[in-house]
Amino acid sequence: MPKGAGSINQYFLNELLLELSRNQTPEGRWFITAEKIDEICQLGQKKSGARDKARARYVAKLREQHDAGLEYDRKEKRYVLLNKPYFVINLNLEISGEMLTALSAGSIFVRKFLPHLAGSSAIFEKELEKIFDKRLFKEGRSLAKSVTMSLPVARIDGAVFSTVQQAIREKRTLSFTYASPSSKHSKRHEKYSPWGVYFTDRSWYVWGALPGREHGMPCKICRIRDVELGNNGAYFPPPEGQEPEKLLRSLWSARPGAPKHDVRVSFSSPLAASIEEMEWPEEVTITKDEESDEVFLETRTPDLHGVAFFVLAGAPHAVAVEPAELRELVMELGKEQAEKQQMVDGFEKAMEYKALMLMEEDIFDTSDEEYFDYDAEDMWGMFAEEEVSAAGPERA
Repeated sequence: MPKGAGSINQYFLNELLLELSRNQTPEGRWFITAEKIDEICQLGQKKSGARDKARARYVAKLREQHDAGLEYDRKEKRYVLLNKPYFVINLNLEISGEMLTALSAGSIFVRKFLPHLAGSSAIFEKELEKIFDKRLFKEGRSLAKSVTMSLPVARIDGAVFSTVQQAIREKRTLSFTYASPSSKHSKRHEKYSPWGVYFTDRSWYVWGALPGREHGMPCKICRIRDVELGNNGAYFPPPEGQEPEKLLRSLWSARPGAPKHDVRVSFSSPLAASIEEMEWPEEVTITKDEESDEVFLETRTPDLHGVAFFVLAGAPHAVAVEPAELRELVMELGKEQAEKQQMVDGFEKAMEYKALMLMEEDIFDTSDEEYFDYDAEDMWGMFAEEEVSAAGPERA
């Protein structure tokens, strides 16, 4: 135990804070009994009056130094904490290099995925670097950066994110302007009840509902503007099946909502090996055909679009098996992509054709300025017409 008077006081304060965190009232309030304070601060040998004064001094220091909102409960003879204070407890921990590696890696992830906390994270790490060798943090940063460098994420407004979290924590409604990609105009949402936040598809979302739309509605946080906190009276909790803890389990590739589609996806080599190596939620079942080495993924999801995108991302080594709606959706999206790709390919060929015509002076008279008025789309059309003509009437 520290020997100096000041050190002893700080040691006692740390122990008191730890004891507070171990005891809770039925309402969830932290508390510590007067008897426990006397025991921790070694006040048992003092006379009653002196003991009371010494105890009061420690309580006062908790209030002043750690912003502890302590209120004395005379009936139970205990001090109840009315707020959760911001404090640092000096614990006797043996810090290892692996701990600092984990901490520095986590700091990088925080800056990437929770940018509004980047400043606090950086300050915390710099303070630790004053105590420990900076080189101990290098490995963690390197590991984290190797993961996040290739993962762009949607920008978020820290104030908006914090307001959303506060509303969820305090069960209050939100009013905000939302810019939907499906509409050219922003909409004002009033009395939105937020239930939880989640991260998927490189963006943060809030899951909640509007009056009259109790089934749930996700909103991309980076599109939320002019957010305002509402009251508790209009807030309504998620209905059965829409609780965030159930919702988040189904977000590996789909949209939020109650799981209702049984899906089955097949993976062939070499992607099959990667699917086997991944850690999946408990609701996902992975099986393998030992003869063909084909791997199957089975689960239940709220929406098929996310699964379809997942299958297309793994093409040609991923195939939608069930349900039939999933197979049709994958084929439809694949057809749309093929058509768009052909348009791009045709445009590139048109530009090559134009360049060739400019170089071949024996094909046309370069002094004909009218030709140069054609833009890329004109050339594209000319190229397509000549291809049809060359193909002949049967092929055309």
